[in-house]
Amino acid sequence: FSAKFDLTLQVLETDAGLKGYLEYTTDIFTASTAARMAEHLRVLLQEAVAQPNESVARLPLLTTVERREMLVEWNATRAPFPEACMHSLFEAQVRLAPNAVAAVFEGTQLTYAQLDARANQLAHALRRRGVGPEVRVALSVERSLDIAIGLLGILKAGGAWVPVDPLLPRERLAFMLEDSAAQVLVTQQPLVDRFPEALHARALCLDTERESLAEEPTDAPVTGVTPANMAYLLYTSGSTGTPKGTAVEHRSVANLVTHEA
Repeated sequence: FSAKFDLTLQVLETDAGLKGYLEYTTDIFTASTAARMAEHLRVLLQEAVAQPNESVARLPLLTTVERREMLVEWNATRAPFPEACMHSLFEAQVRLAPNAVAAVFEGTQLTYAQLDARANQLAHALRRRGVGPEVRVALSVERSLDIAIGLLGILKAGGAWVPVDPLLPRERLAFMLEDSAAQVLVTQQPLVDRFPEALHARALCLDTERESLAEEPTDAPVTGVTPANMAYLLYTSGSTGTPKGTAVEHRSVANLVTHEA
């Protein structure tokens, strides 16, 4: 026979007690689904009798097995990920494919080996300026390969990267640099005047200091930075109030990269 409705529950009183029937249309429900709904109703009624003063909204529907499956087994998502720093992951790729193209901008490109060498040179220069673990370094450059060089150079020096968009209002730039306690500003000469004068002496300009940077060693400096150290400090838009900085550790990025892979 065909069900008149999608789902119908009938409960009859007999000499043996209450007896129920669940009628369903097979176009919508399978037998296993109907059986599971009936079991949920049984659990609900059983708990209602056991806890007569409890709100219906707080009574359970799931069986003990289903509850464990949903809350424990299906959420057993722990997985190993490398305890590594961001720049260490990049260096691993350098070793795998040193001559592969790593970055391209307006017809200019750098291989992994070239980018690694340039970043190491910047890292040595930053180390002499006191950059190490937990030291915040602001990076504010125009769109160019300097973004990749600057970011990696800061991390390789052991510092924490603070991305700063040079197109932001001067007041916002000043706030971010003061709030982050950035010890060094990596930038380009045409942008220096956009920042507070107090930072001018601590600015490292990738364009005007390119020749001196080219004389730095191309091997990675030893910094002592660990996966537990800060990798970067990212500020919110501040559209609903004062911008807030969120610190992210190296290990968190390693976890994300491994998950995405």
